[in-house]
Amino acid sequence: NFGAKSVKEMENVFVDLASKERRNHILIGEGIDSGGHMFPGKPGKSVFPEQWSADKIMHEVSDIATDPSVVWVNQKGVQGALFTKKGDAARWVTDTVRDGVEIRVVIEPAGAGIITAFPRSGPGVIFNP
Repeated sequence: NFGAKSVKEMENVFVDLASKERRNHILIGEGIDSGGHMFPGKPGKSVFPEQWSADKIMHEVSDIATDPSVVWVNQKGVQGALFTKKGDAARWVTDTVRDGVEIRVVIEPAGAGIITAFPRSGPGVIFNP
């Protein structure tokens, strides 16, 4: 029976499309000032709400990365281009809201996929000094 019960069970299924390295960068970080946005977060970083689990964070980031309604802007180069003039994979950026939290997501659509993500504002978002 594929009914309401199956839909309810799917509510807690999380999707994570980032590589292991990018997931670690976003959540834990590496080095002194790189990544680390999962609560309690690294110094000098914005931090996702305390109640957001690692899986919840990565699910929302992955959802944004695959949402066809999201408006992306090239970080450099020609808007909509997949590669820079030098032939490197172009990076696209968006600021999109999920569960009241504005999240900046950076992707390489023709390269490594999800590059980074961090909260910009919203309920429960803090900024570490």
